Amino acid sequence: MASADLTKPSVRFGTDGWRGVIGDDFTFDNVGLVARAVARTFEVRKRPPPAVPIGFDHRFMADRFALEAAGTLSRYAYRPLVLKDPATSPLLSFITRKMKAPFGVMITASHNPAIYCGLKVKGRFGGSIPQSLAAKIEKNLAASEPPGPAERGSPVPAGRIGRLALEPYEDEYAKYLSSHLDFSLFRESRSAVVLDSLYGPGGRIAERALRRNRSKLRVAYLHNARDPLFGGLHPEPVEKYLADLKLAVRRERAVAGIALDGDGDRLGIVDDQGRYLTPQQVFSLLLYYLVKDKGLKGRVVQAVSLGYLSERIARDFGLPVTEVPVGFKYVAAELLKGGVVLGGEESGGYGFTRTARGSREGSILPERDGIFSGLLFLEMTLAGKKTAGALLKELEGRYGPSSFMRVDVPIERPIPDKSAFVSRLRSILPSNWLGKKVAEVKTLDGLKIVLDDGSWVLTRPSGTEPLLRAYAEFPKKADSVRSVAKIAGLAGAVMKETRV
Repeated sequence: MASADLTKPSVRFGTDGWRGVIGDDFTFDNVGLVARAVARTFEVRKRPPPAVPIGFDHRFMADRFALEAAGTLSRYAYRPLVLKDPATSPLLSFITRKMKAPFGVMITASHNPAIYCGLKVKGRFGGSIPQSLAAKIEKNLAASEPPGPAERGSPVPAGRIGRLALEPYEDEYAKYLSSHLDFSLFRESRSAVVLDSLYGPGGRIAERALRRNRSKLRVAYLHNARDPLFGGLHPEPVEKYLADLKLAVRRERAVAGIALDGDGDRLGIVDDQGRYLTPQQVFSLLLYYLVKDKGLKGRVVQAVSLGYLSERIARDFGLPVTEVPVGFKYVAAELLKGGVVLGGEESGGYGFTRTARGSREGSILPERDGIFSGLLFLEMTLAGKKTAGALLKELEGRYGPSSFMRVDVPIERPIPDKSAFVSRLRSILPSNWLGKKVAEVKTLDGLKIVLDDGSWVLTRPSGTEPLLRAYAEFPKKADSVRSVAKIAGLAGAVMKETRV
């Protein structure tokens, strides 16, 4: 599949990988170039060559791209093992840690549209690689020259690419889940649940885990098949793609609906009334359950795009809050430090260090895992014998309502100098916002305006896509709508002024 003219792809690692348009910049040649940069970054020189697991999801030709990456790694000091069947990114992370591999590779574009594919790199600890390693991969790629004809045509060393059966690891993963979740509640309940995998492999893996743990829940599975076009949807568990889940929850009279993204690391929730719960609400419900009902303590780690509801819970229970830039790699770095009760980001990724008092910290993957988080959410509803809607009503009755909104504004090209962009935007901010006093302006990642009542609005360029994101969280939806429009307008004026 090699072409005569190789060019290095424009690679920027987002949370833990690179993505591009299939056939445009995401090609077999470019996958090989990125895999070579990854191989050189880790510089493993062991004998015999260490095994490296390579997974793939339901993306178009993802299995073929996985074999391409394996062929490149096999020419270095590695023995790549390509999974025989599609997997989720968290399962690949689990396998990487279980095998004590130096790293793992996952072919996926996560929640992005069907025209995209991508390559993620997972650390030996079973989670997103730190920013320092991502930067080193980018540097190695920029410094390398495209391989010559001899290297591209050289045969893969005999016996250096293996295939890895997935079922044994799925069973180990089911045991891992049972060691951190209270499956006795699942065995005692006949409650209805709907799980929408949005055509990713997460539904099949969750189904096996529930069966292995003898769950009695009545689970209806949606979009639980391979479709590289994702039924015309984006495989992202956000409200605009969950119409079928909303209908199914009401039809089945389910306690909740769970949605996973294309590679199973993000979670979306629909309550028993068919209402979509925002990540702010889901994160806060999980936090409240862990600290109030389970008695856990520790830091609350949240991306700058999460907000006041979780901060109020933390303050009520005397827990410190650590705010990090957007991207789960920053949350993962804090999880690895320990002492964290819950970490999360606005895109539906949540991470834990333990889920019960007395359990060993660090035994949970420092990784966002939609299946793990979704089952913990179900455990919460079963333990409290309340629906998701009832739990949210109780939470907001104590800490106030939350109406969160995010708008993505397409831009022609990435913003070259984000610091200058933020500085100029800050210089034109008003001292009052929707009649409320601006209490604080944060520039940790983009520009976040915090008002005196805790409401906030944020704008930041996406780290992985040509988008400008605008976020807001206010008690009233109308104020959130007005705020995202206003901040996007100000940001647009700055971009036009500076010709970004």
